[in-house]
Amino acid sequence: MISLAAGDDEEILGRVEAEIHFQRGRTLFRAGRFEDALAALTAACEVDPTYNRARAAKAHALKRLGRFQEALAEVEAVLAVEPANAVALATKGSALQMMHRQEEGQRAFQDALAAAGPEDQFLVHYNYACFWANADNAEMCRVHLRRALTLEPDKKRVAAADRDFRRFATAPWFQNLVAFSSYDQER
Repeated sequence: MISLAAGDDEEILGRVEAEIHFQRGRTLFRAGRFEDALAALTAACEVDPTYNRARAAKAHALKRLGRFQEALAEVEAVLAVEPANAVALATKGSALQMMHRQEEGQRAFQDALAAAGPEDQFLVHYNYACFWANADNAEMCRVHLRRALTLEPDKKRVAAADRDFRRFATAPWFQNLVAFSSYDQER
Protein backbone atom coordinates (compact mmCIF):
# COMPACT_ATOMS: atom_id res chain seq x y z
CA MET A 1 0.00 0.00 0.00
CA ILE A 2 1.28 3.46 -0.92
CA SER A 3 1.03 6.11 1.74
CA LEU A 4 0.58 9.72 0.69
CA ALA A 5 1.45 12.73 2.78
CA ALA A 6 -1.39 15.20 3.36
CA GLY A 7 -0.01 17.68 0.80
CA ASP A 8 0.36 14.97 -1.85
CA ASP A 9 -3.42 14.49 -2.06
CA GLU A 10 -3.94 18.19 -2.74
CA GLU A 11 -1.21 18.27 -5.34
CA ILE A 12 -2.62 15.22 -7.14
CA LEU A 13 -6.15 16.61 -7.05
CA GLY A 14 -4.90 19.94 -8.35
CA ARG A 15 -3.14 18.24 -11.23
CA VAL A 16 -6.24 16.22 -12.07
CA GLU A 17 -8.36 19.39 -12.01
CA ALA A 18 -5.86 21.16 -14.27
CA GLU A 19 -5.92 18.19 -16.66
CA ILE A 20 -9.72 18.28 -16.80
CA HIS A 21 -9.66 21.99 -17.68
CA PHE A 22 -6.92 21.34 -20.25
CA GLN A 23 -8.84 18.54 -21.99
CA ARG A 24 -12.02 20.64 -21.98
CA GLY A 25 -10.04 23.52 -23.51
CA ARG A 26 -8.67 21.28 -26.24
CA THR A 27 -12.15 20.01 -27.05
CA LEU A 28 -13.57 23.53 -27.20
CA PHE A 29 -10.64 24.66 -29.35
CA ARG A 30 -11.27 21.83 -31.84
CA ALA A 31 -14.91 22.91 -31.98
CA GLY A 32 -13.82 26.44 -32.92
CA ARG A 33 -15.00 27.90 -29.63
CA PHE A 34 -11.80 29.82 -28.98
CA GLU A 35 -13.07 32.17 -26.24
CA ASP A 36 -14.45 29.22 -24.27
CA ALA A 37 -11.26 27.26 -24.91
CA LEU A 38 -9.21 30.17 -23.62
CA ALA A 39 -11.30 30.29 -20.43
CA ALA A 40 -10.80 26.56 -19.81
CA LEU A 41 -7.07 26.72 -20.56
CA THR A 42 -6.69 29.77 -18.31
CA ALA A 43 -8.39 27.80 -15.53
CA ALA A 44 -5.93 24.93 -16.07
CA CYS A 45 -3.01 27.35 -15.79
CA GLU A 46 -4.43 28.95 -12.66
CA VAL A 47 -4.82 25.57 -10.97
CA ASP A 48 -1.30 24.49 -12.01
CA PRO A 49 0.95 27.34 -13.22
CA THR A 50 3.70 24.79 -14.00
CA TYR A 51 1.54 22.92 -16.54
CA ASN A 52 3.45 24.05 -19.63
CA ARG A 53 1.37 22.06 -22.13
CA ALA A 54 -1.71 23.96 -20.93
CA ARG A 55 0.17 27.25 -21.13
CA ALA A 56 1.29 26.49 -24.68
CA ALA A 57 -2.31 25.60 -25.63
CA LYS A 58 -3.49 28.84 -23.99
CA ALA A 59 -1.00 30.75 -26.15
CA HIS A 60 -2.39 28.98 -29.22
CA ALA A 61 -5.95 30.03 -28.28
CA LEU A 62 -4.77 33.61 -27.75
CA LYS A 63 -3.15 33.54 -31.19
CA ARG A 64 -6.37 32.27 -32.82
CA LEU A 65 -8.22 35.15 -31.17
CA GLY A 66 -5.76 37.63 -32.72
CA ARG A 67 -4.18 38.48 -29.38
CA PHE A 68 -0.65 38.02 -30.69
CA GLN A 69 1.29 39.98 -28.05
CA GLU A 70 -0.41 38.05 -25.25
CA ALA A 71 0.23 34.79 -27.09
CA LEU A 72 3.92 35.63 -27.42
CA ALA A 73 4.16 36.56 -23.74
CA GLU A 74 2.63 33.21 -22.76
CA VAL A 75 4.92 31.36 -25.17
CA GLU A 76 7.99 33.13 -23.82
CA ALA A 77 6.99 32.15 -20.27
CA VAL A 78 6.82 28.50 -21.36
CA LEU A 79 10.10 28.71 -23.27
CA ALA A 80 11.86 30.29 -20.29
CA VAL A 81 11.22 27.06 -18.38
CA GLU A 82 11.19 24.61 -21.28
CA PRO A 83 13.19 26.01 -24.23
CA ALA A 84 12.51 22.98 -26.44
CA ASN A 85 8.71 22.95 -26.09
CA ALA A 86 7.71 22.20 -29.68
CA VAL A 87 4.09 23.30 -29.26
CA ALA A 88 5.13 26.66 -27.82
CA LEU A 89 7.72 27.15 -30.56
CA ALA A 90 5.16 26.39 -33.29
CA THR A 91 2.68 28.81 -31.72
CA LYS A 92 5.44 31.41 -31.57
CA GLY A 93 6.11 30.88 -35.28
CA SER A 94 2.46 31.35 -36.18
CA ALA A 95 2.06 34.44 -33.98
CA LEU A 96 5.20 36.02 -35.42
CA GLN A 97 3.91 35.42 -38.95
CA MET A 98 0.61 37.10 -38.08
CA MET A 99 2.65 40.05 -36.81
CA HIS A 100 4.42 40.21 -40.23
CA ARG A 101 7.68 38.82 -38.83
CA GLN A 102 7.98 36.01 -41.36
CA GLU A 103 11.66 35.16 -40.98
CA GLU A 104 11.47 34.99 -37.17
CA GLY A 105 8.37 32.84 -37.50
CA GLN A 106 10.14 30.48 -39.87
CA ARG A 107 13.07 30.14 -37.44
CA ALA A 108 10.65 29.35 -34.61
CA PHE A 109 9.08 26.59 -36.71
CA GLN A 110 12.50 25.16 -37.58
CA ASP A 111 13.26 25.06 -33.85
CA ALA A 112 9.86 23.42 -33.25
CA LEU A 113 10.60 20.71 -35.81
CA ALA A 114 13.98 20.04 -34.22
CA ALA A 115 12.42 19.82 -30.75
CA ALA A 116 9.27 17.85 -31.60
CA GLY A 117 8.96 14.40 -30.12
CA PRO A 118 6.68 11.78 -31.66
CA GLU A 119 3.60 13.16 -29.84
CA ASP A 120 4.07 16.64 -31.37
CA GLN A 121 5.22 15.81 -34.90
CA PHE A 122 1.75 15.98 -36.44
CA LEU A 123 0.87 19.28 -34.77
CA VAL A 124 4.13 20.98 -35.75
CA HIS A 125 4.04 19.81 -39.38
CA TYR A 126 0.35 20.67 -39.72
CA ASN A 127 0.84 24.17 -38.33
CA TYR A 128 3.95 24.66 -40.44
CA ALA A 129 1.83 23.73 -43.48
CA CYS A 130 -0.62 26.44 -42.39
CA PHE A 131 2.30 28.87 -42.03
CA TRP A 132 3.38 28.17 -45.62
CA ALA A 133 -0.20 28.35 -46.90
CA ASN A 134 -0.54 31.81 -45.37
CA ALA A 135 2.76 32.74 -47.02
CA ASP A 136 1.29 31.50 -50.34
CA ASN A 137 4.07 28.93 -50.74
CA ALA A 138 2.30 25.90 -52.19
CA GLU A 139 5.38 23.67 -52.36
CA MET A 140 6.39 24.04 -48.69
CA CYS A 141 2.74 23.79 -47.65
CA ARG A 142 2.45 20.52 -49.58
CA VAL A 143 5.63 19.10 -48.03
CA HIS A 144 4.52 19.73 -44.45
CA LEU A 145 0.87 18.85 -44.97
CA ARG A 146 1.89 15.54 -46.58
CA ARG A 147 4.11 14.77 -43.60
CA ALA A 148 1.35 15.69 -41.13
CA LEU A 149 -1.27 13.58 -42.89
CA THR A 150 1.13 10.66 -43.18
CA LEU A 151 1.46 10.79 -39.39
CA GLU A 152 -2.28 11.13 -38.77
CA PRO A 153 -4.34 10.18 -41.85
CA ASP A 154 -7.58 10.56 -39.90
CA LYS A 155 -7.04 14.34 -39.98
CA LYS A 156 -7.66 14.58 -43.73
CA ARG A 157 -11.21 15.88 -43.17
CA VAL A 158 -9.85 18.58 -40.85
CA ALA A 159 -7.30 19.66 -43.46
CA ALA A 160 -9.91 19.61 -46.24
CA ALA A 161 -12.03 22.12 -44.31
CA ASP A 162 -9.21 24.23 -42.84
CA ARG A 163 -9.53 27.86 -43.89
CA ASP A 164 -5.76 28.23 -44.08
CA PHE A 165 -5.71 25.89 -47.07
CA ARG A 166 -8.66 27.39 -48.98
CA ARG A 167 -6.40 29.00 -51.62
CA PHE A 168 -5.21 25.50 -52.55
CA ALA A 169 -8.60 23.75 -52.32
CA THR A 170 -8.84 23.11 -56.08
CA ALA A 171 -5.17 22.26 -56.60
CA PRO A 172 -4.73 18.61 -57.60
CA TRP A 173 -1.91 18.08 -55.06
CA PHE A 174 -4.19 19.28 -52.24
CA GLN A 175 -7.15 17.22 -53.38
CA ASN A 176 -4.92 14.14 -53.56
CA LEU A 177 -3.59 14.73 -50.02
CA VAL A 178 -7.02 15.08 -48.45
CA ALA A 179 -8.74 12.38 -50.56
CA PHE A 180 -10.12 9.43 -48.66
CA SER A 181 -9.43 5.90 -49.67
CA SER A 182 -11.81 3.08 -48.82
CA TYR A 183 -9.33 2.14 -46.07
CA ASP A 184 -9.66 5.64 -44.53
CA GLN A 185 -13.44 5.37 -44.57
CA GLU A 186 -13.40 1.99 -42.80
CA ARG A 187 -11.32 3.35 -39.90
